[in-house]
Amino acid sequence: MLHCRTLGTFELRGSTTEERLAVLSQPKRAALLVYLAVAKPRGFHRRDTLLALFWPDSDGEHARAALRQALTFLRRELGDAVVRTRNAADLAVDPERLWCDAAAFEDAVNGDELERALDLYQGDFLPGFHASGCGEFERWLEQRRRELRDQAAAGAARLVERAESAGSIAEAVHWAHRHMALKPDDERAFAHLLRLLDRAGDRAAALKAYEAFATWLAAEYEAEPSPETQALVAQIRAREAPGSLVAVAPQGSEAAAGGGSPPAVSLGPGARVGPRRRPWRRALVALVPAALLGAILLLRPSPASLGPAEAPLDRTAIAVLPFENLSPDRGREYLARGLQDEILNQLARVGPIKVISRTSVMKYTGPNVPPLRQIARELGVGSVVEGSVQAVGERLRVHVELIDARTDRQLWAEQYDRKLDDAFVIESDVAQRIVQSVGAVLSVAEREGLARAPTTNAEAYQFYLQGRDYFLRPNDLRGDYEIAGRFFERALALDSGFALAHAALSQVDGEMYEDRYDPSPRRAMRQLREARSALRLAPDLPQGHIAMGEVHEYVTRDYAAALADYRRALIGLPNAAEVWRRIAFVLPRLGRWDEAIAAYRRAEQLSPRDATLPYIGGALTYLRLHRYADALQEFDRSLTLAPDLYSAAFRRAHTFVLWRGELDTLRAVIGRMPNDAELFAFGPTAAWHLQLVLWERQADSVSQVLRAAHHPFFESYYSYYPASLYRAWAWQLRGDGAAARAAFDSSRVLLDSVIGGLPEDWRVHAARGLALAGLGRRGEAVREARWLQQSFRYRHDALDWGSLAEERARILAQAGACEAALQEVEQLLTRPSLLTVHTLRLDPLWDPLRGNPRFEALLTQYASQ
Repeated sequence: MLHCRTLGTFELRGSTTEERLAVLSQPKRAALLVYLAVAKPRGFHRRDTLLALFWPDSDGEHARAALRQALTFLRRELGDAVVRTRNAADLAVDPERLWCDAAAFEDAVNGDELERALDLYQGDFLPGFHASGCGEFERWLEQRRRELRDQAAAGAARLVERAESAGSIAEAVHWAHRHMALKPDDERAFAHLLRLLDRAGDRAAALKAYEAFATWLAAEYEAEPSPETQALVAQIRAREAPGSLVAVAPQGSEAAAGGGSPPAVSLGPGARVGPRRRPWRRALVALVPAALLGAILLLRPSPASLGPAEAPLDRTAIAVLPFENLSPDRGREYLARGLQDEILNQLARVGPIKVISRTSVMKYTGPNVPPLRQIARELGVGSVVEGSVQAVGERLRVHVELIDARTDRQLWAEQYDRKLDDAFVIESDVAQRIVQSVGAVLSVAEREGLARAPTTNAEAYQFYLQGRDYFLRPNDLRGDYEIAGRFFERALALDSGFALAHAALSQVDGEMYEDRYDPSPRRAMRQLREARSALRLAPDLPQGHIAMGEVHEYVTRDYAAALADYRRALIGLPNAAEVWRRIAFVLPRLGRWDEAIAAYRRAEQLSPRDATLPYIGGALTYLRLHRYADALQEFDRSLTLAPDLYSAAFRRAHTFVLWRGELDTLRAVIGRMPNDAELFAFGPTAAWHLQLVLWERQADSVSQVLRAAHHPFFESYYSYYPASLYRAWAWQLRGDGAAARAAFDSSRVLLDSVIGGLPEDWRVHAARGLALAGLGRRGEAVREARWLQQSFRYRHDALDWGSLAEERARILAQAGACEAALQEVEQLLTRPSLLTVHTLRLDPLWDPLRGNPRFEALLTQYASQ
């Protein structure tokens, strides 16, 4: 059965848990599928209704043809029986073949299964979804969005009443928070929440909630709470007992009424005992106002949607926080990190589970870890796993607990006191017990996968864990990769059939090769050999397919084969953010831009605190698609997560250059950055400072920046320019032909000395072509332009094509081959690239084209891009 999730997200998955990105990348066809599944009344819908909703501007014949094509596409991608036909005029989705959470939510509400309904309601219906040219559908969508939200709010209100009637004030407070998140301007409900908090004895929470509500009212409506609410707060304030939090008293007791001494806290069935890792936690019944504050100020639904961090907490969404290391021997620290990482990887195997990536959870360590509910809200999870690891001699003690984030209740806990050799047995048992405790169901294949040991040699497994510890360390350091490789080699020396270690060693070789620490053929051959060994030993091993995908991506540049291997890995690791990230990296190279954005969105759901994903994934893709407003939103999201992410701040400023030709923001950002700061793949800050002063045509400033930088070469993913090449362009701006020629020749000599060692590096060929063009050696310059045109990346890599094409056009323009340059420029303006009319106007290297009628016509034609 297909599963379609539309509440708080938009996902479509098949029985193998593989996401159907082809459908998600076609908004109008995806919208048609959702409408058939969710529109009321349920069942069959007239074709004429669908034509009016989705093709209102087309004549009858063209609209019917578009509908036929959409149905053919959906049946091809999802199966012939998913969309049913009746009497050739009516269409419906078969509910036996496609399950939709919005329909299931309404069924649960109608069946009075309110808790299940609110578990399903993870946020607004189709958040942020847009299908262009479908005004009637957009109006239907907004109406359904309001209806579903209203049903969820009404359900939460009924659950408040039921919890009160049952005497469970803590549960009533929980559902009241949920109601306020859905209806933040319902003052009667808010006053009732204050009364509940008062009855719970948590008057400080009530007062803080009131302050947040009053602030929100003033900001949103320029109003203040009603006199009745103010009077209620005055009563609560008069009863506030400073400095104490008390347990919930039974309804009707003296304490509940606000008089007498608070009773002792009684630990119920879900309460935890024993040492606590975080002393700031209270018992379940001591509720704090942070949830309400978030509901009013952060979680307030807007006409757009609830974002991932704003959705209600789903118990099957899990974060495995860093385990606390209690081992006295610092040499055993790797065990805490290794066990956490492997448990996380085990959970990523399970289709019904959403597990947050290691990248996003590793920040929650150290002395200043925020409260659990804040962690859960930031990560968008309903369950949190905490643990500690202690290794003494050959004994291993592991304590693990699973906590329901919305109630702070312990769902499951276990302390393992085993031999060090039993590390994998512990990981496997923990993963299975977590899945069981959150109510997910394991398939037979998933259960077998969790139980299957990767090696029978316990010492080899310890070496593997140590290798992973070094491989996953931040900053991608060569030394860490080399140490990781040696640990994996030691593991394989003990067990040559250890497929997981073969895959891990292949990945080490891949990073050494791709990061140019060792780009030798020998390294590439070993990367391939180890990936093949992993798949020969375990043909379905997801990590083996990741390793082989990297071989195709990094070495053979066969991106279709890389994508196929990553998709095979996804079958075994459906919830691994890293696999989705790799898929998203490869898809643009195949020119599949919309699918890439959908894959990044999935990676973000699994790694919501990874600041690089919105920036590298969404923003840089949107820039190439000339969707600049969307790109700015993605950059802002990255900088909210990591304000000191220089590369995102720089690229955000660069967006204003591409979009509007504005240099002020870029100038200000560069002025605040260290001159030697590395901007991810974009090189040092100084290189972009040089580009800025060239755009501003400040020739004298070029020399000043070069003197301050002390770089003989300025290298990035996109360029390899000698400092003398910048000097040559500065002399050109001054009109000093002789000095420019000398600097161009100096550049040529330097590049000639480099190209022998990097004969296939397109950046060197591009720089050499520009130097030769500056020298007036037109034939040789055009040959370098032809080399770029015939290169693999130009012909077969849609992502890098724009960079090579732009450099090729600049060489041709500088060499005087204006018509050939203009042909390339026109391609760059019509296809995904980073060239715009604004950079064409600013950059002095395009000066030879100025005044050309075709060039001026292109500037006018694409002025609004």
